[in-house]
Order: sequence, then C-alpha cells, then structure tokens
Amino acid sequence: EKEKEKENDGVDGKVKEMSKGTNEEDDSGVVDPEKAPGEWRNLGNINQLPEKKGVKARVDGRMIAIFKDGEGGILVMDQRCYHAGGPLHMGDIEDVDGKKCVRCPWHQFKLDTQTGDCVAFGMLKKKNLHGMQRIHYGKVDESGNILVKINLAGKHASDLYHTADME
Repeated sequence: EKEKEKENDGVDGKVKEMSKGTNEEDDSGVVDPEKAPGEWRNLGNINQLPEKKGVKARVDGRMIAIFKDGEGGILVMDQRCYHAGGPLHMGDIEDVDGKKCVRCPWHQFKLDTQTGDCVAFGMLKKKNLHGMQRIHYGKVDESGNILVKINLAGKHASDLYHTADME
C-alpha cells in the first residue's frame, strides 16, 4: 500500500492519502470499530487539536472533521454538512439535550456526533432526521495519538458532498 503526502489543513499540516475499503454492517446495523474493515490511521497528537473547534484532514481519500470531545477523546464525521455542504470543522461543539453536537456554521444545524442525526436547527428541535451525517471511528491511544478509521457502512446524505470540488 503506497502513501503519498499532500499539503492540507489537517492536524499536522499534512494529510496521508491511502487506499480505502468498505465496511459491512452486521444484522443489527451496528459496526464494531475494531472489527470494521480498514486500518486505524494515526493523525498526530491530541494536543494539536484546538479546544471546541475542529480541524479537517483527509483519511483514505475522504475529508473529515475531527474535534476534541472534552473528555480526552475525539469526535469524527464527514467534513461537509449534509444539508448544504457547510464546513463542519469550523463549527462549535454544543450540548443539545445531553448529546454532543457540532453546530454547522452556515445554517446552524446541530448534528449528533454519535449518530449523525440532525437534532436541532438553531433553537428549534428537529425530529426524524436520522443518520444524515456520516460518523467515522475515532479514538486516542495511551500516548495521545489520534487514531481514525473511515466508516463507509450504509448511505448518508453527507456523501453527496464527498467530491473534489468540496475540499
């Protein structure tokens, strides 16, 4: 597997472009990140991430937004909002009814970082907008390294903005 580096606004100023695979869901629709196809990619140290703001990076050909979760971990999702392609890495982390959400800076859609659901629009609560944003797997190891694995299971509205024009 070949790696090539490109300049970008990623965690350490560089991103790695690597081959991508596909994920398969089990009968329940849940994918165990440890068993999901693909490799964990090291994107640098968690100390490189700003507080309450995200960064964008390319992993396995996909642009993602990465945020600190406030508890020593990370939150990872497609970099462009499913609604109109807003840059989620520029959004804020907010609590909405006990859920950690990223607020899109363009139209204030609040996206649950665990499910991809749109749970609010500005001050209004939304319902029945499930799984709109693709959520990826992320963790921080004992050395503080940010590890990300791309989740390609199912279809999500945010896939529409996975294009070269939207980087």
